[in-house]
Amino acid sequence: MNEVIFKKRLNKIRNVLKYAIENPHSDFYRKKYKNFCSNLKEITSYEDFKKIPFLTKDEILTVPLRERTFVPEEEIARFSFSSGTTSNDNLLIIPWTSTLSPGKPYYRRLELSGISRILILLPPSLGLFPPASPKEQSVFIPGDVTNLSMSARLCKELGVQSIRTTPTILYFFLKYLEEVDFDNNAVISISLIGEYCTSQKLDFFKKRFPKAKIMLKYGVSEAGGAIGLRTRCLDGAPPNYYHLKGDDKLFLEFINDAGEVLSEGEVGEIVVTSLKKEAFPLIRYKLADVAHIKEKKCTCGRPVMVLGGRRNYDILKFHGVSIYIELIEEALAQVMNYLEPQFQMHVYERIAGGKLLPQLKLKLKLKEGQAETEFVRNVIIENVTENLLLSAEKTLDYFVKNNIFLPLEIEFVEDWPQGAKSKNIISHLK
Repeated sequence: MNEVIFKKRLNKIRNVLKYAIENPHSDFYRKKYKNFCSNLKEITSYEDFKKIPFLTKDEILTVPLRERTFVPEEEIARFSFSSGTTSNDNLLIIPWTSTLSPGKPYYRRLELSGISRILILLPPSLGLFPPASPKEQSVFIPGDVTNLSMSARLCKELGVQSIRTTPTILYFFLKYLEEVDFDNNAVISISLIGEYCTSQKLDFFKKRFPKAKIMLKYGVSEAGGAIGLRTRCLDGAPPNYYHLKGDDKLFLEFINDAGEVLSEGEVGEIVVTSLKKEAFPLIRYKLADVAHIKEKKCTCGRPVMVLGGRRNYDILKFHGVSIYIELIEEALAQVMNYLEPQFQMHVYERIAGGKLLPQLKLKLKLKEGQAETEFVRNVIIENVTENLLLSAEKTLDYFVKNNIFLPLEIEFVEDWPQGAKSKNIISHLK
């Protein structure tokens, strides 16, 4: 599929490469590629393109913003930023000449639904919207992710009917809505963007907001917004199924740990290349998110991307095994009547019997009113141990019985630390 799409995007890719190499305002890519620059102008096939080195967040962070801005300062319309989602916690700032707007289809949906007040509860780089729709039918209310108590009072006082946020923020926000006695039935639309949302968390939200239509969108700030969208034909599909946004702004690839481009159906890290001459064009930029394209297309005829989560947040590879947030969720499915949907899997190494063995510790929160008993603890441990796949065919139970892993531990927490994104898998390996 990559070869076919690449041929369709070839002229745009070549224009972006020419723009990056010959740009008078920044020599970022000229320095990165050095003697490879002349080859970039001769790219005619996907095989040529695959020879271009990858770009990483850490690499961008070594260069000051002003030295990697490809347009005059007066042409910059906005900045996006991200931090704390890879091994480097530094703030990554990306300049843009294009504005960030929901667009006419979004406004049209609001108008048809009769929604007049929308709370935007997002980190600043994702929450930039005009104050009202073109027809001034809907008012966007800026919430504060650092003060959820105040944002809940805004919902109550202004009669908010729609919330635009991330799954993690909404999970924490619910407690504050309860404190102000907000009527969740008043919310008829929820837009969840920017990160992986588990099936359990989505079901949790549906029960808390019974009258709300919940829309899902996948995107990252570095890439300028949405990458994956949900349409009606994906109703009923798992929440990590998306159609690729068809706006010709990005060319996507999927690679393995060795940097090899994968075929359809193979799970790998997403790599994006800008198809527009932006203030900082991305060329083969590794997103640190993992996904794959399903071999079988959707009923509408379009390919389906299955998002697997973020490296070191939702996925961890160690000791020859892999832990995925999806598989933890599946292992917990039979005991969710005891639990809230948020969880954290911690990975340690312990000395036992003269050997250094890995051990998993699962942190969970019991549902309100559910007592912590030895029976509940044992049922959860047993279910997760028997059902958590760590390889294609073997569960944690196999690794424990064969003295490859130590037995699973669980810990019940009273509450979770708040944040814009939840880190679901945490490594303590040195």
